[in-house]
Amino acid sequence: MLIGDCFTMINEFQKSPLSNYYLKYCFLFNKLKDLYLTEEKSIDDKTYKLFSLMVKHDIEFLRYNKLLVGLGYILFQNKVDLKDILKQRMRRFNKYVNEAKRICKVFSEHGIRFVLIKTFGSFPKDLGDLDILLYDDDLNDAKKLLSSAGYISRKIGLRQYLWSLIKDDVIVDVELHTKISAADYEYYPRERVFKRAVKCCELILPSRIDSLLILVGHAVMKDLFITVADLLDFVITLQKYRIDINELINEASLLGLTLPLNTVLYIIKKLGCELENSLRRKLNITFGIKLNDIVIRPPFHIVLLSYLDMTVKKAKQKPLMNMLEEIFSLPRSKGIDIFVRFAGSKKPLVKKFTE
Repeated sequence: MLIGDCFTMINEFQKSPLSNYYLKYCFLFNKLKDLYLTEEKSIDDKTYKLFSLMVKHDIEFLRYNKLLVGLGYILFQNKVDLKDILKQRMRRFNKYVNEAKRICKVFSEHGIRFVLIKTFGSFPKDLGDLDILLYDDDLNDAKKLLSSAGYISRKIGLRQYLWSLIKDDVIVDVELHTKISAADYEYYPRERVFKRAVKCCELILPSRIDSLLILVGHAVMKDLFITVADLLDFVITLQKYRIDINELINEASLLGLTLPLNTVLYIIKKLGCELENSLRRKLNITFGIKLNDIVIRPPFHIVLLSYLDMTVKKAKQKPLMNMLEEIFSLPRSKGIDIFVRFAGSKKPLVKKFTE
């Protein structure tokens, strides 16, 4: 179903703000997409009324879909008096941006090879932490530099190390990674990211194609849920920078990410975003994806088949024992908790406003 005129939803929201998740997905996705794809980000009274209703009644929906910062910036640019929660989220986001620049400067000055992943993109999503990808032999030096910058080590997991700093009453979390992985199962090759990394606004980031493929892999194979912010980041990057969709599809196929990519493209299509004719034919598959809950979850068979496809692709390049070690690591770390929530249709773990 195409969204048509979004403003017909006003009465629906007024009757029961939590009644129709699909309409909310359609409205927020299409409206925010259009606003962030244009230089002029002005909104009319009807759009303002809908946004205000959602901030008033659906704050949890916005939190789980990581939309508070992106929505707050639109309202701020339209000189709207912001609710305290939006001010707090935007202030926190700005602190994270400044800390990311500070860390990048320190790491660069000391010869640390790094890339910021899963953090900054074409849409300003609510951030949980700063994810920094490193080489193994740079890890210890990076830890020392974070310590010198005031950060404290809080937690060590599989291939990830959590450091935190309180900056002007904002807790800034930084996770150091030596793999892009779920537990120890690598779902995106580190070398590819480092080889094509780019500098943008004082930050070192993955190339746009790498960013898109990391996004779909992370959402479908690790987090096991897909946010509206993810969908917006994906489609805005795709359209704003005129990404060659065929190149994206070919690279996904080589890496075993075809199903995660097609899942995201399928959802975008279901929300009313027109796709290229050649692409539509490739998506004539019923994924069984439901858009009637507070988050969008990939179906279990898509997650399972994604791991099978990727494992087959990786088995051609890695020794069998290495592959088995990666696979058997999946129930460890946060993986088992995430899967239990996924299997039980429970809400995923998203940082609370106090974190």
